[in-house]
Amino acid sequence: MYSSPVSARNKQRGQEGQHCRRCAVCCRRGGPALHTPDIELYRRGAIRGKHLVTFRQGELARENVQGGLIRLEAEIVKLRGISGGFACIFIEEGSSLCAIHADRPAECRALNCRDPRALTAMYRDDRISRFDLIDRQSALGELAAEHERRCSLGRLGELAARYGLDGSRVARDAILEQLRYDREMRGLMAERANLTPAELDFVFGRPLPSVLPSVGLSLAASGEIFTLIPIQPGVGDA
Repeated sequence: MYSSPVSARNKQRGQEGQHCRRCAVCCRRGGPALHTPDIELYRRGAIRGKHLVTFRQGELARENVQGGLIRLEAEIVKLRGISGGFACIFIEEGSSLCAIHADRPAECRALNCRDPRALTAMYRDDRISRFDLIDRQSALGELAAEHERRCSLGRLGELAARYGLDGSRVARDAILEQLRYDREMRGLMAERANLTPAELDFVFGRPLPSVLPSVGLSLAASGEIFTLIPIQPGVGDA
């Protein structure tokens, strides 16, 4: 069959369009959330706790696919960013290549920046929580569950709303108690279990001062005196 030079070039361009150009733009916009197939990556050590961050139910988070902010209806676990930023921790400096390309998570495998339909179709399905990776019956799992009970964002949001409404001293003291517990638990686990700040962000979620903007509060400190300031709800330090 005869094929013109023009049609041959178009076919070649179409084939090229199916391959990653390794520009790393998608990787720099934020690490992927993990899904059920990614549990195996964690179990065999391709991805470890120090590479992950937990965003808890009720947090405001950036929507990677459609853009904008959403309030999470369930917690998610994501690959953390480099130095607190958004670029995926597994981007190799200089080359912009993926350090775990052969073991990349399901969202990365589904992503085609020219045709995002496959990623969009699976984006919200089968997401996992930290308790799919941490045994709830283990000592670490029990501590994580107790921290979640005492520092749930649902309760924090209720207290923040009450404080913002009438400056309730009871609500303020309850919020400060959550902040104290969160700080002390992290310090205890850093000291006794040698957990790094990155690992703590996976086990307990992000520190409460970073989460406060999700419920419309910020925290100002002067020595040992802490002040809660009502603000427009937003995303804190990622």
